[in-house]
Amino acid sequence: RAEHRGAASRGGAARFGAARGRGKASACWRRSCEEEGAERMRGSHRKLGRKASHRMAMLRTMVNQLIQHQRIRTTLAKAKEIKPLADKMVTLGKRGTLDARRKAVAFLRTDDALHKVFTTMAERYKLRNGGDTRPGGLPGRQ
Repeated sequence: RAEHRGAASRGGAARFGAARGRGKASACWRRSCEEEGAERMRGSHRKLGRKASHRMAMLRTMVNQLIQHQRIRTTLAKAKEIKPLADKMVTLGKRGTLDARRKAVAFLRTDDALHKVFTTMAERYKLRNGGDTRPGGLPGRQ
């Protein structure tokens, strides 16, 4: 209650962001967005039950395995998260510049996967404009 009274004595500014240097004009995003008819942006990625560092490490490893083996078995949610990352690696491979190679080195885990992206996969997908990967269905459980 003490924190709430303190914020109220400052005009509620601490609660709505004015204390962070945004000023009172944009103190409450709800009020300004409702007047404009816009909604607040939502997160666009799945959390997959992991913290951010663990999730990114897992996705990097899975993209690396996908590139090496051309096919992996995983859940549909993870497959949907891997797809844009794998497509980005293929796009970097098609670009073929030094900058693209450095970005791919920073993301991929092994030199074999890196070599495969910039040689085999770049040749294979050079005429496609995106959509290089797609999740396939698995048979039902037995």
